[in-house]
Order: sequence, then C-alpha cells, then structure tokens
Amino acid sequence: MGVRKWICGVVWVLVAAGGAGGQQSDAAGVATSPAEVLRSMAARAGVVFVGSITRIVPEGGTVEIDFRVQQPLLGVNAGTYTVHEWAGRWTGSQQRYRVGQRAMFFLHAPNASGLSSPVDGMTGVVPLIETGQRANEMVDLRWVGTRVQRPV
Repeated sequence: MGVRKWICGVVWVLVAAGGAGGQQSDAAGVATSPAEVLRSMAARAGVVFVGSITRIVPEGGTVEIDFRVQQPLLGVNAGTYTVHEWAGRWTGSQQRYRVGQRAMFFLHAPNASGLSSPVDGMTGVVPLIETGQRANEMVDLRWVGTRVQRPV
C-alpha cells in the first residue's frame, strides 16, 4: 500500500481522533494498538504531514528546519514548512534529522516563542519504508508499534 492509500487511513484516524477526543482504551492512558498511538499523537499535534527535510540551519539558540510538504494532513499546506527547535535538543553529536530524510511528521504547533518539536520526541517522526519493485513508500508502523503497551 503506497503513501497515498495509507494517508487515507491516517486521515480517517485523524478524524476519529477528533471525534473520540483522542481518548485511549486504557484508563491509564496507555495505547494498546498502533491506531491508538496515532490517534493520541494526532490529537496532540498542531501539524501533520508527509514530506522531507530540505535544510537544517543552526541559528544561535535555535535550529531552523525546512520541510518539503508532499502530503499535508493537518495544519499545513503543500509546499515549504519551517520550524524552529530549541538548540539544546541538538547538543553534542546528536543529529535529530538529516537533509533528505522522508517521514510522516507529527509536530506540536509552535509555542509563544515560535518553537516546535515532534510529538512524543522523535516518535513523532515516523519513517517511510520502500516496498515492492516500483519502490512504493509506506509509513513504518513498526516505529509506532514501539509505543504500544503489551501484556506480560
């Protein structure tokens, strides 16, 4: 299933998140399925899209990241989208993103200072994987599955 077909499913998840208030089935707020993880992230995101990173520029106390939005889903239009992250998240050799990286991004809306970040840390940056001979891409739900509570 390619990105566009999968996106239809994600849009349904986003709509369901709005209708369900982003609630999860467990009273403690623990997700028990990848769909619940996506619902929870979508309910807390201000911006959701599939795209790629085109530029990363450190600017004093912030890092400016430019994205090419391939498929907008929530709070953004197709084209270029720019966020500013606190530079403290980029300390040492920690490279949060790389130019050319393609993913589905669940981002917080910018705060009063204009800063943003992915929902649930880097879990909000869901990688795309290539499948099949025609190299269709799909969202890697294994990444989301790491956030699912499983019985012992």
